[in-house]
Parts: sequence; structure tokens; C-alpha cells
Amino acid sequence: MRELELARKEFIQANVKVQNKTKIIFPKILCYYMKDCSFQIAKLLKMVIECMSETVQGAIHEFLKGKYDDCIVWSKYNSSFRYLIHKELARQ
Repeated sequence: MRELELARKEFIQANVKVQNKTKIIFPKILCYYMKDCSFQIAKLLKMVIECMSETVQGAIHEFLKGKYDDCIVWSKYNSSFRYLIHKELARQ
């Protein structure tokens, strides 16, 4: 269970971006996750904020002030996925 939580945190930290301290850019896959889990945007935002560093959390709280719709941008979903296989493993 800890590995899943760590993976979620790492994914969010790597893919959620704060732009010019005015917008939060979420990957589109989080939108699908939110709909599948029947989350409200506030609950998803809370989950994302908990995964971010303290400095980013503070910046997000500063510009949010309860108006989620103006601050959240969904990035396009890139469906291409590739496996990276080390050369040593490919030879075996």
C-alpha cells in the first residue's frame, strides 16, 4: 500500500505544474480519475495539494481563495506509452 501512495505522490509531483502563480495545470488523466471516483474538484485539489511540497502548497493556497474554475487547466492527454528495456535484459 505504501508503494502505491508513493507512486501517486511522485506522479502528482512530476505532472502537476503551477504556472505563473495563477494557474494549476493538471494532466487530463486526473480528470478521468476524478470522474471514475466520483470526486468533486475540491477533493481532487485537496489530494493534489497534500502531495506537493510545502512551498508549492503555500503558493497554491495564496492564489486559489475558493475559486477553482478560474485556476485549473487540464493539459492534453498523451496516450503514447513506451516500455524502456535495458540492453542487458533484451539480450537474455
